[in-house]
Amino acid sequence: MKKITILSLAIIVLGIGAWKFIDYKKNKTRNNVIGLLNSKTSYVSNSSSSADRYISASQEDLRNNPDNTNLLVKMGYAYVQKSREENDPQYYENAKDFFQRAIELDGNNADAYGGLGSVCLSEHNFKDALQAGKRALEINPHSAYAMSVIVDAQVELGMYGNAIKTAQSMVNTRPDLSSYSRISYLREIHGDLPGAIDVMKMAVNAGAPNGENTAWCTVQLGNLYFNAGEIDSAKICYDAALEKYPDYVYALGGLAKIKLHNGDYISVVTMLEKIADKNKLPEYLILLGEAYKITGQNDKTEEMFAKVKFINTYFKEKGVDTDLELTLFNINQGRNIKEAVKTAEKYIKEGNNSFKTFHTLAWAEYKNGETDSAVKNIETALKTGIKEPLLWYHAGKIFEKAGDKVKAEKYLSYSHSINPWLEKIE
Repeated sequence: MKKITILSLAIIVLGIGAWKFIDYKKNKTRNNVIGLLNSKTSYVSNSSSSADRYISASQEDLRNNPDNTNLLVKMGYAYVQKSREENDPQYYENAKDFFQRAIELDGNNADAYGGLGSVCLSEHNFKDALQAGKRALEINPHSAYAMSVIVDAQVELGMYGNAIKTAQSMVNTRPDLSSYSRISYLREIHGDLPGAIDVMKMAVNAGAPNGENTAWCTVQLGNLYFNAGEIDSAKICYDAALEKYPDYVYALGGLAKIKLHNGDYISVVTMLEKIADKNKLPEYLILLGEAYKITGQNDKTEEMFAKVKFINTYFKEKGVDTDLELTLFNINQGRNIKEAVKTAEKYIKEGNNSFKTFHTLAWAEYKNGETDSAVKNIETALKTGIKEPLLWYHAGKIFEKAGDKVKAEKYLSYSHSINPWLEKIE
């Protein structure tokens, strides 16, 4: 098989701290697991998903043998999948208890550490995810799953050079949907949309024809085409995902973006309302709120944005760090502007150097009238070359205010060609 190379870039190996063992409070974790299994209200499947079926079927086996590490790990992964399917963080704590209990019983269980890292990623605790992934890889140097956790954590922390190196090892170990999709994202981050499209096609082809993860990659392929300005190709991908998974929320979200791109604001409201009924993902609720705003339904806009804030608060209560996402949302709504700068700066001081963090800081500074600092930080956010329409729109506005007409035109021109509605929601 031809070896896949991520990018023709120099790989900068950043220093990574040694694994720091976590005190898992053994008795508490064991009691949590046993309490969950012996609850008077047994888990009852409410859907036909594989996660529901596994959890329902495996409860009795674990009640009879609560120290079976294999069952504990499998149950943990089932709860991770359950949380993903329902976009509900309440299951993360359950998953974490199962993984931690397995680690207590077997400190060299790579799958348990990998699962724990996956939960930490979902909770946006990226440093802990990196530690757990590294520990899993230390135990099993050939674990592609451990590498996937490490790559994702490194990307979210802005350790792009390290992420490239890890992803290359991952695809060399197991060239499949999981590794190809991560390489695609790294190419996207570095502004190579054609290269990202090529590798995401490989991810789709490597996936099971009827797998949900294949449908997800098909939507991501559509998103890449969309950001490249190839709208017709994007629509083909979204429709293909819907053919396999009718009413697939991510594909419907893609089609909604196309309607917004085409100025079909009335029908996009209906589509986004359908999406909101099925899934409370903040990104689609925000899009619906913006569509309400464009169509002059300001009361509904406020109602939708209040839901977004509630959901972010709920996720935070369940252990998910939503501060960065909520900060950018609040800035766009003109709320907590001064506090937004401090929040973004705190993330950077704590080692989160992703383009997302610098984007949030720059936009907060722009809104606070700190133009010089905004220019400096938006340039840092753009350094990888990523072509993200909202980021480029904000960059254009910042350069426009700084009096740099050439850069303002460059960034606003691209943003308007992809997401022309952004100007309407300012």
